[in-house]
Order: sequence, then structure tokens, then C-alpha cells
Amino acid sequence: MKRQPIYASDYNQSRFVKWQDIGEAGSTKSVTIKDVTEETLTNEQQQEETKPCVWFNEFDKGLVLNATNRNTLSEAYGNNLLNGIGQSVVLVSSEADFRGKMVGCIRVRIPKNKPAAKKRK
Repeated sequence: MKRQPIYASDYNQSRFVKWQDIGEAGSTKSVTIKDVTEETLTNEQQQEETKPCVWFNEFDKGLVLNATNRNTLSEAYGNNLLNGIGQSVVLVSSEADFRGKMVGCIRVRIPKNKPAAKKRK
């Protein structure tokens, strides 16, 4: 009886976008914000913390916003992150220093010709 393969990579799936989903450093992907939610995650100290997460039409995964990406979106669309829903952004696969080590990351960029967002309270 021939057995079905069991791939290790099938068990590395995440519900969040990772830099590898975009491509090697410098790769970009234009996406449209579908929703913004709050997600409770466990940090390295095993403590729960809540962070905003942006979901896109082009992915089944969300992007948990770090301070850099959160600031990029709030500067473009206002303090209420829901204002970004329906807006196009560019995800850039990049590298950043994390505790003295260069690691892959995703940076959010706003297109130069961005339309004005509808303001929500």
C-alpha cells in the first residue's frame, strides 16, 4: 500500500503573513485592506498581549502590526485604523535589526497616489 507523503512544511502554517509570503528581500505585493481586528498573542515572556492585525483581500492571513507598520498606517489614514479599510497598500519584504541580528520582516508602504480615506470615529 502506497502511503501519502507527510510534508514538514504543512505543519509550519501560520494564520499571519510572514515575509516569506511576499518573497525575498525587496519583493513587493500590492494589497487592499479588507479588515482590521485585534488579536491576542503570546509574547516571548509567555504573556498575552493584544495587537492590531490587518487583513487583506489577497491573503487568507493577517498582518500583525508592529509599531513601525502601525505608525505608517496611522500617519496615512488617521489614528482609527479602521479608516484604512478599502485602501491599497504595498507590502515590502525587508530586513530589520532585531536584538542585534538581521531578520526578515514586512514593511507597509503607502502608494504615492493614495486616495483619501473615509474618516471613522
